[in-house]
Amino acid sequence: MKGKPSSKPIIVVVAIMTVIVLAVIFFYVPSELDEKDLKVHVPEMKSNTPSEIVYNQISPKSKAIEFDPVIWRANDNVANMPHLRSDITDAEPVSYERNLISNLSIGSTIEVLIPQLNESLSILITSSNLLSSGNVSFKGHLISDQLFSFVMTLGKNTMFATIGTPEGIYNVSGNKDSAWVIPAASLKKQMNTDILDYRSKSELEIRNENLPSSGNR
Repeated sequence: MKGKPSSKPIIVVVAIMTVIVLAVIFFYVPSELDEKDLKVHVPEMKSNTPSEIVYNQISPKSKAIEFDPVIWRANDNVANMPHLRSDITDAEPVSYERNLISNLSIGSTIEVLIPQLNESLSILITSSNLLSSGNVSFKGHLISDQLFSFVMTLGKNTMFATIGTPEGIYNVSGNKDSAWVIPAASLKKQMNTDILDYRSKSELEIRNENLPSSGNR
């Protein structure tokens, strides 16, 4: 009686094939992956300072509007100009920015136009005071030369300023939103310095002051 076929030859064949496959894998597949293949390519991150990060997050449309330091501009078409003496012929009209002036503070830098010089002067504000009258007073000087001072007073419906320049002093006299820029020399040219600006007491006034009081005690 013949026995069942032995399974040993099959097991041997499978074992041999397994050894062959492992040998192929061992010889043809690199034992170590290339170092470049193992690296994870991460996009290069650029180190930014905090200010750079904030700047990069702001789109051009959302950037803050730059402060315009020009506080007045030449304007020949102003209808409501302040009163001007008839003998002054070299004054120049300007329109001024009341809100801009009222928001000035110590350290502010402004530009003041002198039409007669066809030049704008840079001014540094060094003092800002609220007066008891409700007016605001500003003081400063030319950035180019501290010897030339700047003084301005802003009232509810008025504005006055004096600006020292290398070419002379200029006065500004304004109402609520317009003003005249006037050379100080023009304001003085019709002034008669021979006329006293005071009055001496008469002999009668002096005598009356020395009379005894007639009031009841």
